[in-house]
Amino acid sequence: MDYIKILHSEGIIPLAKIKKRLDIANQTAFDWRHKILMLYSSGFKALDSDVYIKQRQFRFSQKGRKNIAPKFTAKANLLPANVIIAGNSKSLEPRLSKLGELENRDLQKVLKKFIKKKSKVLLGDNPVFSNYFNSKNYKTIEVKNLKTAEAINLQKLYSSNLDLELRGIINQRLRGVATKYLQVYSNFLSRFVIKRKLLDFRDMVKVKTVWFKFIQIERMYVNFIVKYSGIFEPFDRVKRFWKNEDRFHHLEYGVLIGTLKI
Repeated sequence: MDYIKILHSEGIIPLAKIKKRLDIANQTAFDWRHKILMLYSSGFKALDSDVYIKQRQFRFSQKGRKNIAPKFTAKANLLPANVIIAGNSKSLEPRLSKLGELENRDLQKVLKKFIKKKSKVLLGDNPVFSNYFNSKNYKTIEVKNLKTAEAINLQKLYSSNLDLELRGIINQRLRGVATKYLQVYSNFLSRFVIKRKLLDFRDMVKVKTVWFKFIQIERMYVNFIVKYSGIFEPFDRVKRFWKNEDRFHHLEYGVLIGTLKI
């Protein structure tokens, strides 16, 4: 509970500081942080009203990883980690979608349950997004072409800098995060650092799916590499196991991005 309160009030602080303040081991500080962050990968809701879609790229990172496969790393380092960011006046929703350039089928995986059909989708100069939403018969609006009375409000919504702030926090304050954890860090930051919104942590600790996700994050990461990137070079999972791990489902990466349920 103390750890959650610190994250709510101060954001993500270095492990060395948190372990000293709470008098816990470094591994415990690391594990508790990621368990807490996974509280925020639950409960994704489809966005309605006016929704903007943007693309942000991060460097592929294996920060903190010890067993790095050379052939896999050589290929993965050449590919950007693409995050699709959707937002409206009330929400900011990031989705780590792929290593490599986005294609129509990648958007289908990520967005099919995410944007309501009645929404107006605000787009910039990105033909991949335009082709996808037009092919699915969404009502799209290209912001640069707006010349109506509603143009000012829609352009203001699309030009929101919250997505840039998200990227800035990850790249500068945190000095990057491992791609394995990029989704869960983005979930936390978009809800509590960017939106400045605090949920009742007493309710959040009742989320029963956190342990499932925490002990299978490595499997979900490998699933992301294979199914959402297509890199087939040898890739060794982190050799850390829990004695009750095999009792739980083999979770796909879609659980983290809200397209699948446990």
